[in-house]
Amino acid sequence: MSSPPEASYLTFNSAVQISWLCLTFPCLLLAYIGQAAYISRTPSAYANPFFETVPPGMFYPSLVLSILAAIVASQALITSTFQLLIQLMHSSYFPQIKATYTSTKFHGQVYIPLANWIMMVGTVIVTAVYSNVSSPVKNCSKYHE
Repeated sequence: MSSPPEASYLTFNSAVQISWLCLTFPCLLLAYIGQAAYISRTPSAYANPFFETVPPGMFYPSLVLSILAAIVASQALITSTFQLLIQLMHSSYFPQIKATYTSTKFHGQVYIPLANWIMMVGTVIVTAVYSNVSSPVKNCSKYHE
């Protein structure tokens, strides 16, 4: 028999699994299959399949949606990095570094300045190294001419 917090976790975990299996996964699968079908008919779309498959007049809404998705993904990466480091420090698999708990009301909200700086420097380096691969302005400018 499980305790109420364990039962609610199991219920939540099951709900997440069901929503992933029944909603998220089929939507991703359809999106990727659609992009693959479009690329098979239009080989020039290989360079930028997401924006090439956007219907006319939907470029800016798709751009806003992709920016919002990137923001959510970056926040998820930052949060998971902080949580992983906290767990590693608590289990003594990682040296103790400064961690600030940002909320007294909500458990688990933590900020690790060193990790934040390392991720920022890594982001700047990756951006600088890959900035010459292709120009996003050049790729996107042909869509709203």
